[in-house]
Amino acid sequence: MINKADIVFCDPERLASEIERKIENITIISEILDKYSSLTKNIAIEVPPQIGPEKISFDCEKEYLSFNFELNRLNLYFGSLKKNDVSVVSLPSEEKIVNGAKRQLGTKNALEYIYDVDKAVLKADLISELVFGLDVFIFKRTKKNLFLTSHSSISNVFLTGFSVLNNVPNNDFEIIEALKKLDAKSVILRGEIPEQDYWQLRTKFENDLTGTEVLHLFMFDGNALICKKL
Repeated sequence: MINKADIVFCDPERLASEIERKIENITIISEILDKYSSLTKNIAIEVPPQIGPEKISFDCEKEYLSFNFELNRLNLYFGSLKKNDVSVVSLPSEEKIVNGAKRQLGTKNALEYIYDVDKAVLKADLISELVFGLDVFIFKRTKKNLFLTSHSSISNVFLTGFSVLNNVPNNDFEIIEALKKLDAKSVILRGEIPEQDYWQLRTKFENDLTGTEVLHLFMFDGNALICKKL
């Protein structure tokens, strides 16, 4: 029988059939804490990463893990394991941002570069902390994405960067003509595009392209940005 432990790690069972991951649908967190508190206060519990930090009322650190720019895990750290309130770690680089710094500057115009933000940062709601100290501006917010923009190229593991080659009206003719002038071979669509429309729209843009470049197209209300990935 174990009477003492330095750290206890738990991965509670959850229903595979769940459509939406919720904190109340896992084995009750308070029961886990009560069960192992006699061994140690240093307890780590893995829960579904789809749960936002505002839904978790326990006194713990909410650490969101991103693996190769995809939201992957959420660990709750109790006792002395708690170092911050909310944090995000990017793997495999292990770079980390934590809550605390507050700076949000926005712009309506795309600058020379734009950036797609890691979904783990969005889930953890650490946008202010990410942009703090970076020479970037918030450009567009959509339901699932956040895009930043800057005058100069920025390298950061939580950002996927693109150089802006052209800013055109968001209509098919203007977009296709601009792609041709930029020697496009194929175009990857980004932003809030309905999944069922993606390939039909992409095929429409690529039908007459004969160039050599793989470009990225960000489509927003009123305008579209043709970009090249950094």
